[in-house]
Amino acid sequence: MLPPGGNAVARRNIEPRIRTASTVAIERRYQAFEARIHQLIRYDSLTGLPNLEYVDELMEDAIGSARARSAGFAVALINIDDFRLVDEAFGRAIGDELLRNITLALTQFVGDQDALARVGADEFLLILSKVTDSVEAAAIAQRVLESIARAWKVGGQDVQITASAGIAFYPAHGEGFERLLRNATAAMHESKARGHGGWKIHAGEGNVEERARTHLRLTTSLRSAIEQNELSVHYQPQYETATGRNCGVEALARWFCPNGEVIGPAVFTRHAEHTGLIGALGSWVLQEACATVGGWHRPGERPPILCVNVSAHQIRHEFLAILSRTLERTGFPAAQLELEITESILIADAETALACLSDWKRLGVRIAVDDFGTGFSSLSYLSLLPVDRLKVDKSLIQRMTVDRKTAAIVRAVLSLGKNLGFSVLAEGVETEEQLKLLIDMGCEQVQGYLLTPPACPTEARSLLARSWGLRRPVLPLARKAVRRCHAN
Repeated sequence: MLPPGGNAVARRNIEPRIRTASTVAIERRYQAFEARIHQLIRYDSLTGLPNLEYVDELMEDAIGSARARSAGFAVALINIDDFRLVDEAFGRAIGDELLRNITLALTQFVGDQDALARVGADEFLLILSKVTDSVEAAAIAQRVLESIARAWKVGGQDVQITASAGIAFYPAHGEGFERLLRNATAAMHESKARGHGGWKIHAGEGNVEERARTHLRLTTSLRSAIEQNELSVHYQPQYETATGRNCGVEALARWFCPNGEVIGPAVFTRHAEHTGLIGALGSWVLQEACATVGGWHRPGERPPILCVNVSAHQIRHEFLAILSRTLERTGFPAAQLELEITESILIADAETALACLSDWKRLGVRIAVDDFGTGFSSLSYLSLLPVDRLKVDKSLIQRMTVDRKTAAIVRAVLSLGKNLGFSVLAEGVETEEQLKLLIDMGCEQVQGYLLTPPACPTEARSLLARSWGLRRPVLPLARKAVRRCHAN
């Protein structure tokens, strides 16, 4: 016989074990899901080669090995000249078969410690781990280009093509993957400018003193632009695929200099992060966007959901107080503000991110995970995070129509978000083909240049009053709006 209240005692003893077992099962499912995505995202489905994500790891291995040997190595970026013309003239099937044949031709140049990857629709990257001499690298590049520059018999068609190559060396032309790839790309474009079918070795970084002066000038100009309110915020609407109605608007900083120069957001936001100005920039964008969009509604109505990006720097530096003051000063309703953090922030410091997000949530704001699908470690935290929306990274959207594995990843992310109760938005939608595939997959929200490019406040407010639909897209109206913004 159980003593009085024994059943309750037994339940209290058993329930923690049940909850623990349930948690373990969920974690195991997430781990299996992570492993599956990890496998799908590493290889190109057409050629079987490592893709851009995986070549990043291969490059880091090559760099580690070179450092251990106190040596260097070479990378060659190979671009098929005017490859789009092959698809246009003969069809994608012929183009795909040609790429597979080129892959076989390129593998003969890959040694035991080398690597070959497909890093773009018409680009391959060759890591030559034992090549340190420019003469040897040039000789290999020449043989590679000669192996490509011939008439290929593909699907009964004779296809004549050429390729161009750019070469960069570690560590002379960069000590990290991104810099090496960027310099190899620059060399390849310089080669193309001189004519197809050639190669060029990166010429170096130029005068160090001049680079330093340029860096300081940009820092001074950006600080002044923030302080003098010379920057502007443009807004890109988001839409529901089922109804065509607006479901939000993203605030995007833009820099139009008084002298007429336009500095791209990728340039000045990256510079702001490196110089510590990102905190001031982010705070200004938040204040400006809340004050502006807060006026886009009639009395008694709510403004649209406003999406604002938050950097890792802001998370670490008293952003909660800045957020609270901004909401109080502007009167913008917290429930209509959505703060976006990137998946990389979750991966870098999940515990800090969880604490910050919980604090923000107590103010009543919405939370979105931006660039979702490019990392793996954050998946196990999704059930714990107070997240409202996932934004599928635009790199996946751009590849999904040409790579079935990427399409499978997008489909899996949409399913995961739905099962966890999150809304999911696909960003960077640029073609009708991408849009159609997303709708077929059941994606409920979209954003991108196909629908509406970012526009200045006046035009963006006008665009928000219009519904997008498959039969009457808003794009022509948006293009006119953007032209008017720049004209002003």
